[in-house]
Amino acid sequence: MTDNFLYGVGMNQNGQLTFEEKSSVLYPKKITYFGEKKVILLTAGYENSLFLLEGNELEQFGLDKKNYTEFFKDKPIQDIQAGQDHFSVLTQNGDVYSWRPGTGEYIDSQYVSLEPKKIPFNEPVKHIVCGGHSTYLLLENGDLFGHGSNQQSQISEESTGYIEKPELISHNVLRVFSGPYSHQVFYIDDENKLYCRGYNKYGQLGTNQTSNEKKNYHHKMFDDKEIIDVSCGYCHTLVLTREGEGQHLYSTGYYHYNGLDRSYDTTKFDILFKYSDQHILQMSSGSQFSFLLIPENKFIIFGYNDWGQLGTNDTGSKVKPYTLSFSEFKDKMDLEVICGSYCTFFKQKTAKYHTIHDDLLEFFNKQEFCDAKVKTIDGEEISFHSLIVTLRTQRTVYEIIEILQKKTKKQVNLILTFLYSLKFFNFDVLEMFSQEIDYPDLIGTKKSEIYDQDLEKLYQQDSTKDFVIISEGKEIKAHKIILAARSELFHGMFMTVQDDSGKVHDYRESSSTALQKLIEFLYLDSLQSSISNEIALELEEMIDFYQLNPKSKLSSEILRMSPKKYKNQKKNSKTKKKRFWFF
Repeated sequence: MTDNFLYGVGMNQNGQLTFEEKSSVLYPKKITYFGEKKVILLTAGYENSLFLLEGNELEQFGLDKKNYTEFFKDKPIQDIQAGQDHFSVLTQNGDVYSWRPGTGEYIDSQYVSLEPKKIPFNEPVKHIVCGGHSTYLLLENGDLFGHGSNQQSQISEESTGYIEKPELISHNVLRVFSGPYSHQVFYIDDENKLYCRGYNKYGQLGTNQTSNEKKNYHHKMFDDKEIIDVSCGYCHTLVLTREGEGQHLYSTGYYHYNGLDRSYDTTKFDILFKYSDQHILQMSSGSQFSFLLIPENKFIIFGYNDWGQLGTNDTGSKVKPYTLSFSEFKDKMDLEVICGSYCTFFKQKTAKYHTIHDDLLEFFNKQEFCDAKVKTIDGEEISFHSLIVTLRTQRTVYEIIEILQKKTKKQVNLILTFLYSLKFFNFDVLEMFSQEIDYPDLIGTKKSEIYDQDLEKLYQQDSTKDFVIISEGKEIKAHKIILAARSELFHGMFMTVQDDSGKVHDYRESSSTALQKLIEFLYLDSLQSSISNEIALELEEMIDFYQLNPKSKLSSEILRMSPKKYKNQKKNSKTKKKRFWFF
């Protein structure tokens, strides 16, 4: 049985930690409610929490215990975020849904509905972050919008109430930060400059004053620093920077919660810690407290603790930073901490793996190795890979070009993005395209299954393969486009080496069986049959040798198939020669 590492501590008066006992938990307690189901994402507000499980299952705990799996069954979820009294969900096609659980207190009575409701916005959203009573939406082009209550969040310079339709905050934004009980937002633009706006009664904006900021305030003190992360509490803010080989952590805001150990509020960012190495691995802030994850699964904590959210087995607050560790966490890998308003969760990181669809989209965006192009109705040229487009549409490349050349550049990019990645950002455009090629299943609910079947056919289709790897005297065929999209080594090889034979010897002493399994995975994102420990070991070495995308699922798949013997065997393995010879 898989050990699903998930613990909770802090406020549980409404069962938001999933425990039946409706009382505070003062020391991290293992969450067993979900059994063997893996929790992919979780988020928590004041009296509520939300869990995304494998299989796109979504469960809510707290004021209202509900299951939203049915609502989102045809809306694959990309991210979930919590504000003080609301949730926001970002789907893979870029839509955002918000709702408020139960009957909390709200700044605006019309804040959000009691059931998931789509935020009225026409552009696909790339990333979301929730503040206390607001949701911030970041687009692919860098535009940042705000939605929700404006009374404290200061989203708009004009409005004083509820902002239903998201309003533009800034252009050219790369990253955005807020918190589940925060009424401030920080963001970094494409020039690495840090800006903020919002509620500032306790100096949490670091602007050297305590008046609210209705415009984007530029923190010039960070212009020459590389910003690693920003963590926002209700009335304090932390900024972590990389300074040379080390780190500096800056803090500002209410004196009980900012860790600076002073008897007065700090209205300008000041140094909390200086480290000569990369000491702080992650940081997270709740309403009035913070956790810093440091090496050896230890934590630095400070702030308010009346609900036991610091996990110290008492309710005493920590004005000064305090280091603690939990014996249960000692040997766990990839630990992460998620702070709600007055509770804290600990779990193992869930890698956001790259599928073949993600890698193909990146390959399309690079515009390399394209063998077809179309001139759009507005005079722009867009290149693409005929193998992928014809595979998806089951039409010839000439038929596709004839249809695409009657569309705008934006429409063509939307269609091609979908064909490469399965992500659709405009249903109307894709529905029209599917009708034009007479392929209604193109955007049907089972599109992923259909495309997986197409990739399996492509994997079996030797007649169209244009590259051969020779290992142990056996020829293993593949498509260059698949190899280049998924392996940096093959990508670089095809970019620099001109060879008409299309063949390469593998002089790594790896078995042809292992190599065949690797190629199989590159096409299918899975292995169709079990593997031995020896093959698993070879595949692990191949991950580095072929320079596969580090976010690929391959490593996890290997460890899952042969977890115990494989780990012991790896310790005794020797590095093999890594050379290619063309002929």
